[in-house]
Amino acid sequence: MKILFLILAVLVGQSSIAQESTPEETTKENLRLVIDQFFDNMRDSDTTALRLLFHKDATLKSSYYYEQLETQRVSFEKVDDFIEAIGTPREELWDERISNVIFHVDAGLAVAWMDYSFYQDDKFSHCGVNVFQMVHTLYGWQILDITDTRKRNECDEIKSRE
Repeated sequence: MKILFLILAVLVGQSSIAQESTPEETTKENLRLVIDQFFDNMRDSDTTALRLLFHKDATLKSSYYYEQLETQRVSFEKVDDFIEAIGTPREELWDERISNVIFHVDAGLAVAWMDYSFYQDDKFSHCGVNVFQMVHTLYGWQILDITDTRKRNECDEIKSRE
């Protein structure tokens, strides 16, 4: 009887181990949680919760086509200015919808690449790609950098994948 109990215990233990997430899957789940919190906080204008997601040295950049000079440009924004803009009262809801999130992780560094479409209420504004660079700190995963592209045209493919 003791042998039968021991065999059952081993089989049940192996079954539960097989169902657990791998460390990489768990990491990607945690990274996705940070990204989802970022956009939820942005929609809710929750600047306190939003600030906690950023590393103290975080940066924000946007790459866009500058028509007057017919060239690609990059703009830089301070995290404080971004958070202030999120917290500024406004009539419309800022709703950034993401899709096709792809992660690359190595040790305490991660990159998430995703398509997005930005809406003010239900009115489409622009689309592009977000690239989140994140680092694992004592506080968990934090956003080190967000770089995005911004387009007003060529968005049908991205909008269809939402």
